[in-house]
Amino acid sequence: MAYSREEIADLIKTILIKNHFYVDGGVYGISKNDITNEADFKNDFGIGSLEKMGLIIEVEHMFNMMEIPDTDIEKLITFGDLVDYVYKSVLTQKINKNPVKQIGSSINLFLFSKRNNRVR
Repeated sequence: MAYSREEIADLIKTILIKNHFYVDGGVYGISKNDITNEADFKNDFGIGSLEKMGLIIEVEHMFNMMEIPDTDIEKLITFGDLVDYVYKSVLTQKINKNPVKQIGSSINLFLFSKRNNRVR
């Protein structure tokens, strides 16, 4: 059985809430009420390209996804965009419900990822 869109949204919300993204030297926490389909990663959450890459890597790991191409990442502007992308990937790849139980730091995943050459 595949994930529903709502389950995917809840799991990605968990990543956003549990991680604190560093913006301009301070910590910016995200609450569940802040996370809507229309919420813009950059404008509403202050998530820059480095933090966004960390988030994407964490989502890929959580859902056992193939690497999301850079051209697709550029199109993922809002929370809803990311949820829809993952949902479509889950449907087409028939990914089993087996999320990573421990959600780690996006930055740590980013720093130790083979994909660290993707930072612009």
